[in-house]
Amino acid sequence: MNLALTERIIPESWKEAEIIMIHKEGKDPSDVRNYRPISLLNTDYKIFTKILANRLTEFLQMWIGEDQAGFLPNRGTKENVRIIVDAIEYYDQNCQIEVGFLSLDAEKAFDKLNWDFVKLLLKELDFGTQFINGIQAIYDQQKAKLRINGQITEEFEIKKGTRQGCPLSPLIFIFALEILLRSIRKDKNLKGIKLDKQEIKIRAFADDIICIVENPKSKIKDWLYKIEEFGKLAGVRINKDKTVILTKNISLEDQVTLKKISGLEIVKKIKYLGIWVGKKNNQLLELNYGAKW
Repeated sequence: MNLALTERIIPESWKEAEIIMIHKEGKDPSDVRNYRPISLLNTDYKIFTKILANRLTEFLQMWIGEDQAGFLPNRGTKENVRIIVDAIEYYDQNCQIEVGFLSLDAEKAFDKLNWDFVKLLLKELDFGTQFINGIQAIYDQQKAKLRINGQITEEFEIKKGTRQGCPLSPLIFIFALEILLRSIRKDKNLKGIKLDKQEIKIRAFADDIICIVENPKSKIKDWLYKIEEFGKLAGVRINKDKTVILTKNISLEDQVTLKKISGLEIVKKIKYLGIWVGKKNNQLLELNYGAKW
């Protein structure tokens, strides 16, 4: 472990992963997209990365804004869902304000994270030579094999993305994503909901993100540009086929206009952290439990 921190030297077994494919229940087994890859990593590797993860968590708790609720102590899904529900109520009472709830779908976000971007952040934030050495040692030379029907493929390199099953992976992802969230918070051109002296523009649980976009017809392009520019740097791109907008206080004619401007689908409900949310909060019971009763 000390060699990893001082000289970036790790055992060969720490660089390797064995990937098995798990079929998604109810999906066509002949379609490769209907299988979920699961990476099996060395146990010693996981012990080492858990130590690094504990150190990183201490920093992230102070550095990451409260609008990111994922993978940090004393944060969770409940408050984020509550804020979105409260925002629906707020715009119900302030019906003169047009708003869109932009539900982002990041395309294989954890798998595509750009490692050059992460390394740059670590250096810019002065994490220290030993910590950076430890991170780079385990991520610079990733290799994997596929196990399919009992047969193991040739080894191949992995040059981007976080390692599935690694204790560091979710922390590294929210570490990188915080750059986008900070950029949105500081941009006075992007307006969100104002409650007392606080402005809420975005709520995130890792890559499960909702942006509160006031005056979406005139501002949606600015939001999407900001997100897409971050994607070019970090390797995280939004999937426009699955990214949608829930509108409120906007006429049908203007919804059509918004769809043309954004290139995104306009929907009547969105699912956020397992909860269906509609245009009015009196729909919550029906949307989430109606079909079950």
